[in-house]
Amino acid sequence: KQWYQRRVAITAGGVHLSEEWVVDEGAVFSPSPLTYITSLGDYLLLLPQQLEPFFAEENIPLDTALILVDFTQFPGMAQDVEGDAFAWLTCVCQSTLFTIVEMILKIHRLSGAGCKQLTADVAYISNVMGALEVPLSRDIVDISRLLSLPIDQIDSAETQNIPKYLRGKISTMRRPAY
Repeated sequence: KQWYQRRVAITAGGVHLSEEWVVDEGAVFSPSPLTYITSLGDYLLLLPQQLEPFFAEENIPLDTALILVDFTQFPGMAQDVEGDAFAWLTCVCQSTLFTIVEMILKIHRLSGAGCKQLTADVAYISNVMGALEVPLSRDIVDISRLLSLPIDQIDSAETQNIPKYLRGKISTMRRPAY
C-alpha cells in the first residue's frame, strides 16, 4: 500500500500548479480528464487483477492483517470484513481520494474553464470508483457538487450541509482574478 501511495503522491504532486486551472475564459474546448487523473484511474482499475493472486487461496498473514484494520473509517465499510480483497481495495481507493482532495484544496484559482476541467477530472475518478464499486468520500461528493453550482450559490441554503471550509475554499478558488 505504501508503494502505491507514493505513486499517487508523485502522480498528483504539482498538479495544483497546472496552467489548466486558469485557462483563458474565452477558450473553447470540451474538457476531458487530464493525464494525472487517468493515470490514477488506470492504476486503480488494475488493482483487482494484481490483488487476485493474494486472495485466490488462503493467506493467513494477509487475513490477520486485514482483521486488524479499522474499516469503519472508510465510507460503506463495516468492521466485520475479514480477509476480503474488496476491503483492501477500498482502503487504497479511499486513500487515493484523500490525496486527490488534498491536491484540489491546494489549487489557488480556477477560471471558468478550469472549473469545467476539474469537474471532468472529478467525474472521471468518480466513475472509476463506481466501476470498482467503492463508495466515494464525502469530500469528493461535496467538491463535485460545489464545482457544478454557479459561484453565487456556493453559500446558499442548499449547501449548508457541506463543511464550511470546503465551501470557503472552493468559493475562493472560483472568484475571478482582478
